[in-house]
Amino acid sequence: MLGSRKIAFVMFGQSQRFGDYLDIINGCGGFLSKVVVNMEDPAPAGVRRFDDRIRDANQFLERSGLAHPIEVETMAVFLPKAGERYLVGFGGVQVAPLQEMLREKFDVSFENLIHPSAVISPFGRRGQGIIVGAGVVVASGVTLGDFCSVNRACSIGHDATIGAYTHIGPGANVASGVIVGDGAVVGIGATIIENIRIGEGAFVAAGAVVTRDVRRGSMVAGTPAKHKKMWKRPG
Repeated sequence: MLGSRKIAFVMFGQSQRFGDYLDIINGCGGFLSKVVVNMEDPAPAGVRRFDDRIRDANQFLERSGLAHPIEVETMAVFLPKAGERYLVGFGGVQVAPLQEMLREKFDVSFENLIHPSAVISPFGRRGQGIIVGAGVVVASGVTLGDFCSVNRACSIGHDATIGAYTHIGPGANVASGVIVGDGAVVGIGATIIENIRIGEGAFVAAGAVVTRDVRRGSMVAGTPAKHKKMWKRPG
């Protein structure tokens, strides 16, 4: 928990996980004060746009009698304020240049955002800017790299390494001793057995069961998981 005092969070950019971020911030006793944007909404056809998400969130806040609607401003006018906490609202290696620019220009660092229902052993290492969703269990000796995202109800076994800029999808099971390379994605409900190495930038499809190492940039799927093609993460 971040304490009883309401803490203002500022989010740089956004993604389809916007609602998940709101839930975690609220669960930690904070509120989202502002979203700073620097590009057009990348939502594909058929996916709810950011403007709609912000509108619905602010309507809910108004109905609830809460006096802190979420503001939206551009990077061109952003200036940090005392007491704010910062997070990135999207994932992947494309976070790196934004992180570096904000550090150099404003000396901004990024908060670890961890849902209060997550159980994380203190006997491990955490980078900055990590996002951990509700119901996640992280065993002892685990390394969570910078700006990794571990979604709802995941399980991470002891002595595993989750690399920087990775995304672990909802309900995934990563066994002990697994190494997930930087920028990799593990899909919804996937299972990775003990001591497997997932290469940098690889993609493990939803529901896959990984029983052997996955090479860098490979997309694997199935039970057991097999190579399907080489993959480049969007962005």
